[in-house]
Amino acid sequence: MSPRKIRLVADAIRGMDVDEAEVRLEHIAKRAADPLKKLLRSAVANALHNFQKDHAALFIQSLTVDKGPMLKRYRARAFGRAADIHKHTSHVTLILGERAVVSKKRFTRTAPTKAAKAKEVSTLEEMSAEREQATSDLSTRRAKREETHGLKKTVTDMGRRFFRRKSV
Repeated sequence: MSPRKIRLVADAIRGMDVDEAEVRLEHIAKRAADPLKKLLRSAVANALHNFQKDHAALFIQSLTVDKGPMLKRYRARAFGRAADIHKHTSHVTLILGERAVVSKKRFTRTAPTKAAKAKEVSTLEEMSAEREQATSDLSTRRAKREETHGLKKTVTDMGRRFFRRKSV
């Protein structure tokens, strides 16, 4: 299969977790999905058996598709001629990586201290003050612009209304 066709599918699963990539490959409607799924399963089996890696921590670290040798065939055409048929092949390189597994503990929320509450309140006050300052700056700029460039309502000969800037 040509590298261009395989790259379309490879781009869809690059960087994903192994389980997520396998599910995605099952639902992609391209012929390249089956060989890539087979390659992915083989790589996972090698990682589990040969290197004793954790299945939940595996992800696709690198997936490259390079051009392989081209098989040249010929097809008979009209007037005794022959047309070239190029059967493209690909070299697919799949490298799996291992992520640090985060334990799924339930975290209990501790009550915030007085200092943390005071810091949170001061941060909220600062944010609201900044927001008020920005709004007042905007309204003053808007008022100044209307003052200098004011909009004048005019009516054309045909009776349609539109707004036009005053000439200064």
